[in-house]
Amino acid sequence: MLNKIWSFLIVSGLIISLITGEFSKMGNVVLETVNDSFEVIIILILSMTFWRGIFEISLQTGIINLITKWFQKLTSLVFLKTSNQTILRLITSNIFANLLGLSHAATPVGLDAIRVINESEEVNKERLIARLVLFNCSGISILPTSIYAFRNKFMATTPLYLVLIIFILTILSAVINLSLESLTSNL
Repeated sequence: MLNKIWSFLIVSGLIISLITGEFSKMGNVVLETVNDSFEVIIILILSMTFWRGIFEISLQTGIINLITKWFQKLTSLVFLKTSNQTILRLITSNIFANLLGLSHAATPVGLDAIRVINESEEVNKERLIARLVLFNCSGISILPTSIYAFRNKFMATTPLYLVLIIFILTILSAVINLSLESLTSNL
């Protein structure tokens, strides 16, 4: 379906540009778009690499274990009072990666958490996995690196302006998701 829509848009754009005599402008726009896309990709790759490095350093130096201890009661409460330290460490790592705006780093950790949950003796495995997925779908992020990179690339006057708004909305989304999961699990 999308192939048909994109084909229609491209063909109609070509026909309209030929009829109006603006074909050369369309070529310039295409070249500028390719250049902008390449620059954005480079910026995103560099920022993701930097933050992924920070995340790996925090894993290897034990910062994640320290954060797990600090947030153990909260994480355990949100994730059904689990006491399995491996599960808590993986969930905390996943949350920490998402907070840094590293969803690409959070995904493997989240999958590891799901694997460990499935292999564990936890009573509410399905609910625990559902909560982890819902929490991830909320996308809570203190540093939405990709949004910042896009806004910075296209010269927004305040690239970090939306960060607080995004943070508040994603927390609200997580609260609603987890509340609805709690309500529906009792049905």
